Amino acid sequence: MLMQKVEKWRIKKLEATLKDITSLLLQYQQAEWANVFLHYAEEAQEIYFSQNFQLWQLKNLIRNIRFCFKNSQSLYRLPQEIIQQEQQSQLESDLIEEFHQLFHLLAELEEISQERIH
Repeated sequence: MLMQKVEKWRIKKLEATLKDITSLLLQYQQAEWANVFLHYAEEAQEIYFSQNFQLWQLKNLIRNIRFCFKNSQSLYRLPQEIIQQEQQSQLESDLIEEFHQLFHLLAELEEISQERIH
């Protein structure tokens, strides 16, 4: 029987990162996107506390988060606009750092969810 190996702490880290991004987006006057990321944080929390963890739930969450950064979405432009500025505020730097952490974590989770353990 094949089993998936996704440690619960990684899902908890995803939830915390999504909550941090939510807070920063609110400070950055992006309430609509903040609500989206709060919803994703709640989904991550549900997965974390799930008795019968289903890998498809995590994969759907990752796909939905990544969709926010497709070039057809307004959030796609936000990090690029911030990075292109000569000077960034602390809030902007923090937001970019959290996005970077999120992308790294999503890549890790995708890689781990593809690994099979016999």
